[in-house]
Amino acid sequence: VNDTLQALKKQTFPLKQVEIILVGSSIQTQGWEKMYRNDTDFLSIKTLSYDDDNYYELKNGGANLANGEIVAFTDSDVCPKPSWLSAIAQGIAQGADVVVGPSLFRQPGGLSSDSALLQVLSSVTWGWPVGKGNIYKDNLLQGAGFMDHNVAMKTSVFRRHQYRTEFGRIIASPLLYRSLANDGLNIAYQSQQQAGHFFSWKYWLISLHFRYGYEVYNIRRLGSISLVQ
Repeated sequence: VNDTLQALKKQTFPLKQVEIILVGSSIQTQGWEKMYRNDTDFLSIKTLSYDDDNYYELKNGGANLANGEIVAFTDSDVCPKPSWLSAIAQGIAQGADVVVGPSLFRQPGGLSSDSALLQVLSSVTWGWPVGKGNIYKDNLLQGAGFMDHNVAMKTSVFRRHQYRTEFGRIIASPLLYRSLANDGLNIAYQSQQQAGHFFSWKYWLISLHFRYGYEVYNIRRLGSISLVQ
């Protein structure tokens, strides 16, 4: 969490317009309150405790507590690039309802996210949200999907379209994307909305892609009827 907050403090966007909501277990939030209660860099830092809840329930809970006009999602193993919040605000100002951006890999103490190897690996893993063709709506390039650690939208939009949690830690992201797209919303891809996700070879080779395979398997079993609800 501290690495993520330090990355947010380097944003080119005015920090006094940023409300931070940290969501985790009660043990985690107790520690965060002690560490960040006197932080004055942001408009505010709030905590929200959820015990025995899944990943997407935490995201729903945090977003429902937000007071701003835009809600942006990231994770504690992600460090947004300095242009992240500015790109989000710019996309919304230009007419987008939802903005998505490229996810990169970062290797603490190792390769930079700009290295050729991590660029290739991030393209393999995270490259699909940009889509296969150049589809534009209202002069904004449309995103073909999003990663839950790098997506933002109007708060009013999220109030109507939340993560479905009945399937646990799987497939809620494509279901939310489909709900947004079916509602005709403008889902824009912002090239400067960049976020660096933690990378290790064990994580990339074993945990991440096995989980993706399991999610795709479940999406196919779920069927088109559930996808469009």
